[in-house]
Amino acid sequence: MAASSAASAQTARQVSRAAAQTRAASQAVRQRRAQNARIAKQNADLVKKAKAEGAPSETLDILPAAVLAQLTKDQAALQHAAQTEAFTAPVGETIFWEDSGRTGSAMAETENAMGGFLCRTFVQTIKITESEERASTLACKNPDGIWEASLNRSEFQP
Repeated sequence: MAASSAASAQTARQVSRAAAQTRAASQAVRQRRAQNARIAKQNADLVKKAKAEGAPSETLDILPAAVLAQLTKDQAALQHAAQTEAFTAPVGETIFWEDSGRTGSAMAETENAMGGFLCRTFVQTIKITESEERASTLACKNPDGIWEASLNRSEFQP
């Protein structure tokens, strides 16, 4: 009888652990779905904003042209919209995009005043297949309000 009670207790613990793992897995799936929905909304908002602005706004050539050439027209628009958003976003805020398995981001990493000009270090990333390209540039806002790159750096991360 004692062996039967011990076996029942062990089975109950196993069932309890399995139920807890199932709940945790379900929660992870819900969180991933919510994250995907946020990214999809952000992508739609970025494209809508870029289209509303009409002609392309100012650009900084941060990532190498050969990398940007691998993007579809929509992906290039998302990358451009993310960089445009980074011009005015708070320092450290990353603007992400995702489309057809490719991802990218833009961020103002640092901000300083130099010689009376507002300067920021902008960072962009793009992940195509298994490799990620990361580039940064120091840019300063000229008196006309246009960001001009001062120093570019690119890193390929397979």
